[in-house]
Amino acid sequence: MSDTPDSLFQMIAPGIETYIDDLLPERSSTLLAMEEDSHRNGFPIIGPQVGRMLELLARMIDAGSIFECGSGFGYSALWFLRGAPEAKIICTDGSSANRDKALAAFTKEKVPERITFHTAIAQDVLRQQDGPFDIIFNDIDKEQYPEIPPLAKERLRVGGLLITDNTLWYGKVIEDNPDAATRGVLEYNRLVTDDPEWATILLSVRDGVSVSMKVR
Repeated sequence: MSDTPDSLFQMIAPGIETYIDDLLPERSSTLLAMEEDSHRNGFPIIGPQVGRMLELLARMIDAGSIFECGSGFGYSALWFLRGAPEAKIICTDGSSANRDKALAAFTKEKVPERITFHTAIAQDVLRQQDGPFDIIFNDIDKEQYPEIPPLAKERLRVGGLLITDNTLWYGKVIEDNPDAATRGVLEYNRLVTDDPEWATILLSVRDGVSVSMKVR
């Protein structure tokens, strides 16, 4: 992943962000430690607001199978499991160090048998899957975002969700002369909103989260 550090862009007033954070439910010591690791090392994670959204979406559709395109060190997977504790999750990340951190966190939470972690390019692993999945989560390098909708469409069940982080990309989506990463996000947003096989809403939570349901 190549997310810009959160400090470079503030979507809403800091006081509102703090207020929302204070309303979130209690998190496990593992999740809190992962958040501290993220802040200490500048590694991007979805954060607890988006995590809570993933938890609720997984619970709403009774998700039993989830594929993550870009798992980092496992933070998002643990949020999914809060909403769908029996779900099987396939995680992907290009870093073996992230994989090791993730497996340690999963072991601490006593859920490793329900998670498979591939140190590989997410699209390559996804192409090898038949599905159908209930949820596909996307948080890979932004230049590659447009590759995900066609792959996801073939492997999601009808009513399944494609959830993508950073779809406002720190406000860069409304700037002139977008760079390659921003162009990737813009094209992704166009693909999932123009295609009638997706029903999509882009929510301004944190850095923007796009939720697309496969409708046919």
